[in-house]
Amino acid sequence: NTLMETCTTLSQKVNLLEQDKIAQALEIFKLKQRVKKLEQKRRSKSSSLKRLRKGRNDDDSAAKEVSAVEPTVFDDEEMAKRLHEVEVEQAAAIEKQEKDDLEKAKVPQQQYADKEENIDWNVV
Repeated sequence: NTLMETCTTLSQKVNLLEQDKIAQALEIFKLKQRVKKLEQKRRSKSSSLKRLRKGRNDDDSAAKEVSAVEPTVFDDEEMAKRLHEVEVEQAAAIEKQEKDDLEKAKVPQQQYADKEENIDWNVV
């Protein structure tokens, strides 16, 4: 009789562990998808920065055609300053996003740790 109870208990534990394994695999899959999405965003931001630089260069050449009196050095300094501001803004946004993602990733880890603490190994 106790052998059957032990077998039943162990079978239930195995089922729970299999469910946890599936849940963890799903969570890993979701996190990998999120990483891919963030990497694509980062690449997109990088390419948009290149477009911004190119656009500024086109604007500068148009301004030079209209007014040749403005010194080129001033345009370069202004463009460099603006590009630096954009890069700082993007770096801050990326840092904030990574921090948020890290906080979100800690939640499943904490839930797993809580489950581990709640396992009564004396029953096994």
